[in-house]
Amino acid sequence: WARVQIETTVRNTSGTDSDLTLTTVFYDPAGKEVARKSTRQSVAKGATAKFQQLVTVERPKLWSIESPSLYKAVSLVQAAASSGPMDLDSYETPFGIRVIAFNSERGFLLNGKQVKLRGVCNHHDLGCLGAAVNTRALERQLEIMKAMGVNAIRTSHNPPAPELLDLADRMGFV
Repeated sequence: WARVQIETTVRNTSGTDSDLTLTTVFYDPAGKEVARKSTRQSVAKGATAKFQQLVTVERPKLWSIESPSLYKAVSLVQAAASSGPMDLDSYETPFGIRVIAFNSERGFLLNGKQVKLRGVCNHHDLGCLGAAVNTRALERQLEIMKAMGVNAIRTSHNPPAPELLDLADRMGFV
């Protein structure tokens, strides 16, 4: 089993104090629901609240470079209403479950297995295509690097595009 700690920030933009419920549902890489946690909290009007949740996933499929298994957390915010719970917002977050360690004797360990990081420093632009994000061009670039044996990426200069981070997660790059 694995325990996943979640912190979700919710802002009450309504004009009144509200009793809010945050329900987080975890789906495994095959799309099957594997865990669910609900937390209720009163949030004053205009205020921001942090919901803390600890969710246990039984027999998780671990994310690795060879098998980048991604789970999905769906967070649903509901308010109490006289007619029943009212859906206010939802958000999907992909994530991998893995154990990372680094020590002086064995180096980098991923899920208890020693991994040699073979990385590149990747500039944020796509050469002659420019700096505008083209997801397929990024994917092609990563496919070429993967074929070269690259398993780790360091970005340079500017924060990486979210599309690059998503592709790295899906394609098995550290």
